[in-house]
Amino acid sequence: MIVGSILFAFGIQAWWDNEQERQRERDYLGALLDEFEQVRDGLPDGWRSRASAVHAHEALLEQIQGAPRAQEDSLFFWASGASLQLSFDPPRAVLDDIVSSGGTQLIRSDSLRLALGRYGAAVARAQYLEGQAWSTWELRIQPIIEGRISRIERIRQGRFAAGRNVPFGPSRHVTDWDSLFRDPAFEDVIAERWLRLQLVSGQFQTVSEQVDRLIELIRRELDGQG
Repeated sequence: MIVGSILFAFGIQAWWDNEQERQRERDYLGALLDEFEQVRDGLPDGWRSRASAVHAHEALLEQIQGAPRAQEDSLFFWASGASLQLSFDPPRAVLDDIVSSGGTQLIRSDSLRLALGRYGAAVARAQYLEGQAWSTWELRIQPIIEGRISRIERIRQGRFAAGRNVPFGPSRHVTDWDSLFRDPAFEDVIAERWLRLQLVSGQFQTVSEQVDRLIELIRRELDGQG
């Protein structure tokens, strides 16, 4: 009887520990679902920002390659759009907490754990590519533009960084679009950054697909656990 009582107590404790782990897993999954739904809801704004930057580079390349000269306000808008710094930083407080605390061990689904790893790698790749795209602007395009298109005019007329109301008037320095568009180095670096932004867009699509997959897997796990 004593041995039976001890085994029964151990069985009860094991059952209770298992129930506690399953509850922690459900809590983790619910928090992850909320976080990935936030990521998914924020992706359209990211798509629009990156599409605007890509269009700005394409429009400038058309001007370089002989398209009829656009209105100056459009030129400033494109130049400002080309200088837009994009940074992909999706919400990931819950995911980081689960990983750092070892909570991924509580997730029983191999498919879900694998998808979480793929998502983390996809986000890191997207951030790396965006860093490369920004470096192309900062280190190669910006030095070519300086002295030809005033930074003040890019902000004042481009309306990307400061909005329509800025606390200063026109620059006293004349913008030299002709010299800029005749510079073969400018065409080269604009084309390079366009290509890098295209790579970012492709990786952004991968991240979006990973997010949809994760939401599907998490909902399936929660539904299966009742």
